[in-house]
Amino acid sequence: MSLQSIRYKIEGPVSQAFSIQSVTYYGENQTPTGLDADQAWARTSVTFGAMTESGLNRNFENIRGSIVIELFVPKNKGPAEAQTKITPVMLALNTINDANVDGSAATGATVWVRDVRGPDFIEMDEGPYFMARVNAGFTASYT
Repeated sequence: MSLQSIRYKIEGPVSQAFSIQSVTYYGENQTPTGLDADQAWARTSVTFGAMTESGLNRNFENIRGSIVIELFVPKNKGPAEAQTKITPVMLALNTINDANVDGSAATGATVWVRDVRGPDFIEMDEGPYFMARVNAGFTASYT
């Protein structure tokens, strides 16, 4: 089992969707630096939860977790920019499941994104940003 392979299957399409839009992207354990207040940026958090499920004689692998994607856009411009930039990211989450169906994930990590919730829009009290947040659960296996 490789948690990094699972993380890559999630973060790869998300970072690509942001990159196409020229949004600065930060993965986990990366600190945003050198940003201007008029620059959009995003970060993703992948959290692992239950890893196994009990059976009669042994535990079975059943990797589960959650994905949280946060996009920060300049404040006082309304939600349009946030909506425009988060929509391709939500579509990118669906491509993860498509890869499982078309066979391109036949070996290695297989990730299934579950119900995508959001986007939620939050006006930040501190800082010059307006935030859009999307979250989803996932299940994964490794072959």
